[in-house]
Amino acid sequence: MHSGGGALMIELIERRKNRHGKVSRGRPPKANAIRDSKGKARGEADVMETVLNQPHRRCWPIERKPNGDITDLRKDAKAETHHGRYALSKEITEPMYKAGDNYRKAHVKYTAALAVPDSLRRSSGGSGVTPDATAKRNVEKFTDAFNCLDKRAAQTIAHVLFRDQPVPFGEWVHYRRGLIRLAQHYGMGE
Repeated sequence: MHSGGGALMIELIERRKNRHGKVSRGRPPKANAIRDSKGKARGEADVMETVLNQPHRRCWPIERKPNGDITDLRKDAKAETHHGRYALSKEITEPMYKAGDNYRKAHVKYTAALAVPDSLRRSSGGSGVTPDATAKRNVEKFTDAFNCLDKRAAQTIAHVLFRDQPVPFGEWVHYRRGLIRLAQHYGMGE
């Protein structure tokens, strides 16, 4: 026989009691829902407030530009990744940021191209371009960009762009050099 099984059941029931002492049923209520006078959920709380309170966004100041405009850097999409935060903090230039972003997008297309199953390699419905030709083009574009990098720069850039990790200690030189080469490859100057 199981001893203490009743005590466990009572404990579970006690945990499920709401503020009025009644056992709640169904799903627990949404924590950030806006409720009307009857207690019914009527939409979500301000999503932007939640976004701005995320730890990786809290440190960004509200920036006042010389012409008087105010920019809240916490709302900038760049604050979402390490690479973008380096651009916001002016550790890398805008062309370097864009080159890295283009390289990341090329990598996404490259990996997708390598994962195309053989059964899908047929005409794409009248466009005249087969998935196989598109896949080849995506592989060539990424390979061309990859070949302009040296080994250390490629490793460091992969660490930051593809894994969203901070630049490893002592690797800033390789990260910046790789971004400069990518900017030149993509014709963005630098």
